[in-house]
Amino acid sequence: MQIKKITDVVGVYGASGLLGWDLYNFLDGFGVDVIGTYLQNRRNGLLRFDIRSKDYRVFESCSTVILAGGLTNIDVCESNPLSSGLINVTYVKGLIDWLKNNNKKIIYISSDRVFDGMDGYYCENDKCNPNTVYGKQKLEIEQYVLRVGNSIIFRLSKLYSKNSSTPNLHNETFNSLIKGKRIFAAFNQIFNPTDVRFVSNAIGVALRIDIGGVFHVAEKNVLSRFEFVKKIALDNNFDTGLIHRVDIRDIVGGRYKPVNSSLVTNKWCDVLDTTNLED
Repeated sequence: MQIKKITDVVGVYGASGLLGWDLYNFLDGFGVDVIGTYLQNRRNGLLRFDIRSKDYRVFESCSTVILAGGLTNIDVCESNPLSSGLINVTYVKGLIDWLKNNNKKIIYISSDRVFDGMDGYYCENDKCNPNTVYGKQKLEIEQYVLRVGNSIIFRLSKLYSKNSSTPNLHNETFNSLIKGKRIFAAFNQIFNPTDVRFVSNAIGVALRIDIGGVFHVAEKNVLSRFEFVKKIALDNNFDTGLIHRVDIRDIVGGRYKPVNSSLVTNKWCDVLDTTNLED
């Protein structure tokens, strides 16, 4: 597959979050002209943008805009379906319409939560059956983006980062272990733990080739939350006795958590296999 240099301006909506900030720095580090936005979490180099304003001119010079922003707290979305729906659906559709009308390519960051998490090992063409408000919101935008065209959808699994100050499973686990705190981790909550830099790399590839549609982008290793937390302890010589193996059903809020949301990534791997990344 032919690969090209990134010469156009790239926009990142939601560049202050875990993925957005890593992606912004990743692209900037390769000399890409990137415009990143934030709403409340101010970071150096980012421009303040409130999607509710419906003033999208911040992305006027961009040829591609990555939609990585929104309200991602599952419990908050569940408790506030109307207000979260405005942020995650209504206002995002307005931005998508503007991008379409101005001939911008869209890369939409979606989630494994579009599945119910009962079976696991989901492929892109498996039937979506979200059982959370957040999952339903992500699926609605997926469908909207596909109708618009000129777009890519990346469905992600559980992201982590060893280097980010943004709260995530790795640094929360590390900080608890270093303080000697007990951790209760479910043996039957299964996913693809994925370093955020893996996704930034994938987006970097997507910006350089001509593809479209839905892709599952995650690291291949499938682990339970218990296994992943224990691995962090072992890798850093912490006491694994602090980690307690529990059932997901016994955890507060466990009814919102999937049992097995693991993703099959063969379709994305095929893209990589047919792309000469050395060009």
